[in-house]
Amino acid sequence: MGSDHENLLYHTEVRWLSHGEVLKRVVKLKNELHIFLLQKDKCSKFADLFCDDKWLSVVCYLADIFEKINTLNLSLQGKSDILTMSEKVTTFRKKLVLWREHFENGCLEMFPSLCDFVAENDVCHLYSHIFTLKL
Repeated sequence: MGSDHENLLYHTEVRWLSHGEVLKRVVKLKNELHIFLLQKDKCSKFADLFCDDKWLSVVCYLADIFEKINTLNLSLQGKSDILTMSEKVTTFRKKLVLWREHFENGCLEMFPSLCDFVAENDVCHLYSHIFTLKL
């Protein structure tokens, strides 16, 4: 199909930190996945999800947030003391609160996949449902 990727990471028991990579690939291949699922008889209900802007906005958000969690996880690995690790986790929690405030004010810069999706599809009114969950 002329895509940059030839394979979709597909495994039923992926580590939770790898979910972000899978979601990022799903976001990049959303059009190809939609076409592929339409061609499969038993997968048409899944193909319909790739036409649902609300569902796609959640997938984009999750891809972005998992990427940030992966970055935090990598920064906690290696040789560092418990105080440094604790400070990194505390800082991340403060960032979550800040991101939520920015998000509620319509600023999506900290979520690049979601920001691109909203800009491409002009669906600003749909992403507000993402932060209805408690952080």
